Amino acid sequence: MKILGTRAVLVSLMVLGLAGTGCDSTPGATADVDAIEVSGDVPADVQVDAPADVPADVPADVQIDVAIDSTGDSLDPPDVPPPAVTLETYPRVDGSTSNIPLARVIACELFGMPWQWDYQPQTPDSDFPEKSVFPAPATVQQEALATGIMELTVHTKTHQSYLNLIDGTKDLILVASAPSPDERAYAVEKGITLVWAPLALDALVFLVNQENPVQGLTAQQVRQIFMGEVTNWKDVGGLDQPIAPYIRPENSGSQQLMQELMMKELTMPVWPEDLIIAGMGGLVDRIKEDPNALGYSVYYYVTWQYSIGGMRMVAIDGVAPGASTLADGTYPQVAPVYVVTRTDLDPTSMAARMRDWLQVSGGQAVVAKSGYVPVIPVAASAGLVQE
Repeated sequence: MKILGTRAVLVSLMVLGLAGTGCDSTPGATADVDAIEVSGDVPADVQVDAPADVPADVPADVQIDVAIDSTGDSLDPPDVPPPAVTLETYPRVDGSTSNIPLARVIACELFGMPWQWDYQPQTPDSDFPEKSVFPAPATVQQEALATGIMELTVHTKTHQSYLNLIDGTKDLILVASAPSPDERAYAVEKGITLVWAPLALDALVFLVNQENPVQGLTAQQVRQIFMGEVTNWKDVGGLDQPIAPYIRPENSGSQQLMQELMMKELTMPVWPEDLIIAGMGGLVDRIKEDPNALGYSVYYYVTWQYSIGGMRMVAIDGVAPGASTLADGTYPQVAPVYVVTRTDLDPTSMAARMRDWLQVSGGQAVVAKSGYVPVIPVAASAGLVQE
């Protein structure tokens, strides 16, 4: 598909099922269109799982990539002010574990609360303390507010947060991946339509032990390793040692990214239980301990939250992951972080106001402060994102 104009905006409509009916999906089916009329109330760069709005001639479960010429002012995002939140009116927010620092930065900035990176108490998922963002009250009056912010930014992990949003116990979630097939099916079962929009850029990264001489792998080599076809490091430029491929449980955020970005249509074999690591920190611990390990995580987590030493990221197809290669798209496994809501969310609600603000320059500048690569380049150019 040809993108129209230098300021073209890509809108993806993720279509699942038909309103009020059930049907079989066709995995991998894709329809590319050069032009399609998009109503003015469809936000730019937003993905909508909206069975009710599918044209009759479009098969279910088809992704439609729509190129919109946004050189006109009418399609520019409106100026959205930050929502005037209180502890009582703050949206019910949930999300991925890796997005807790982002959630706290957003909350602190909206409340005018100072914040800082610091180590948090040891968790069951890891052997070492992880770093996170914490409110840093400067006055006695801010102490209660700081406690409230911590209570408002508890995340239940990717899969559970999707279930909570679908069930209506949460208003907005910040997650490291789009909804999985299981989560989309659950939404259809409950009669709920989800809307997810890119908020920041992260990436699926591959980790080896610090002593491993391998500096990079091709995507094909990674797929062969996790399919069990390549089992020795000497076959990919390393030592004559067996490869220990560690994976995450099904429906975890990084496992879903692994399937979507790297494995694609391939289905990994059933690996032994001792190679399936429940927590993000636990997988990094295993890489640090096992000189023959290969595992995966997300760039933000191993850069900002759990950079413990003893392991390192490898280049994929000759490109190393970093803020610059995520921003320019040269690293091949870039993965957006999404803000997700339901279509029945009141557009005047605090959650809707927060969602809309996060997608314009003011909210994106706050995203950059958290260490994430924002989706709006101007926020990154302000010098807030470090390599």
